[in-house]
Amino acid sequence: MKLKFSTLCLGLIIGFNNETLFYDITFMGINAGEAILSIKKDTLNNSEIYHLNSITKTNWLVDNLYKIRDNVDILFNQADFSTIEVIKKINQNGKKKLFKSKINYDSLNAISNTKKIKIPGIVFDPLSSIYYLRSQNIKISDIFEFTTYDNDKLKDVRVIAKTIEKISSPIGTYECIVIIPESKNGKLLRNKGSMKIWFSNDYLKIPIRIENITKNGKMTMLLKNIK
Repeated sequence: MKLKFSTLCLGLIIGFNNETLFYDITFMGINAGEAILSIKKDTLNNSEIYHLNSITKTNWLVDNLYKIRDNVDILFNQADFSTIEVIKKINQNGKKKLFKSKINYDSLNAISNTKKIKIPGIVFDPLSSIYYLRSQNIKISDIFEFTTYDNDKLKDVRVIAKTIEKISSPIGTYECIVIIPESKNGKLLRNKGSMKIWFSNDYLKIPIRIENITKNGKMTMLLKNIK
């Protein structure tokens, strides 16, 4: 299934406004910290957009080994989920990095504080692509294809709906549809990594569990609260 949009799909995203998802993070089975995804409706230059904020922070135990304090803001179009602006404040193990970028779809340029690159058309940030997928009526064996733009890099991504599984979380047990993103032009994640997302198998498609596996180990985000 190629990238597509419909009134029905857009009608499913009403629940996104003023939604905050809280996750426990574990690394190799050890409680490592917390992640928060918050989304709200907003306007930019008279256009209706979504403002997505992501916060990731390690706990006091992991801080002694590898302290993380990341804060990411993504502005994307309500109509087609295309990324408009990105601000990433990354603070990992004492090393700070600021990445800012704006997308110009008229000239098909992504202009960041480090470089300017050409884009093929609509691009998603990896985080905002989760919300695009949530807007879809996903069924087993469905395939979605799109391009992501992240830190001055473009990737052609194929997402496959693999199976149905039950996932237990601190707020209940959910029947979930398992989504596996794959890169069409190299590895999806650094360090030979792979990824899985478990969405609740209902119209909200809440990401209950997110799992990243690299050669360094497995990191899991498990939903613990919704506001």
